[in-house]
Amino acid sequence: MSRLAGVLRGIRELTGAKVCVVARVRRRAYGSVRIESIVDTGWAHPDHRLAAMAPPMASCFSDEPLELAFEKVLSVPSKQGCLTFRRRDLIADGDWYGSYSFQSVRQAAHIDDCIYSIYPLPETGHYACLALHRPLGAPTQFSDRDRLVVDFVWQSLGFLHLQPMHVAPPPRDLPPDLTPVLEVLRSPGSLRGAERKLGMSPSVFRRKCSAVYRYFGATSRTSLLLRWVSTPG
Repeated sequence: MSRLAGVLRGIRELTGAKVCVVARVRRRAYGSVRIESIVDTGWAHPDHRLAAMAPPMASCFSDEPLELAFEKVLSVPSKQGCLTFRRRDLIADGDWYGSYSFQSVRQAAHIDDCIYSIYPLPETGHYACLALHRPLGAPTQFSDRDRLVVDFVWQSLGFLHLQPMHVAPPPRDLPPDLTPVLEVLRSPGSLRGAERKLGMSPSVFRRKCSAVYRYFGATSRTSLLLRWVSTPG
């Protein structure tokens, strides 16, 4: 993990980014992106991190740059290696600053301009994503030089997406009947069929999921997951 943390710090220094995120994601059939593992650095406050991470995991916004980047990636399925985009390559300034994603998500996260580099992993159906963000109010946007630097780095080091999440053991005072539910909730992948694997009815599984969320002060699987992923800097 220290190796990955060093790479992230180096990329931030080369590009002047504030926040750097590496994520393994899966594109859902109906369009939105599900983040299945993540390592990130540079957030000024945990609330900013939650504000940025939760919406792309929960829903799809047509003006979200990550979604627009995926549209471009999916339009060239034969592309080998990564594709890298600046935010202004994806959505014009006027549209961006009037968008829901900027006004309701990015401002709450205190970030603005961004670069996404997406490395397809066809053998698993995942994508290794590298995202860089400038802080809100930064005087300059990412340049084409920054895009080329990021593209080169992620093309060369895309294997780092294989770094596992650091997952802590369940708290000792967590009720025993909730422990297997917690393990399912914080494991990668869909929850489809999870109740059958645990020998529960759908209603019991939903009730126990709600109990896990309450125990950790979370409101959803998204906010629960963000308590367990690694933040190396």
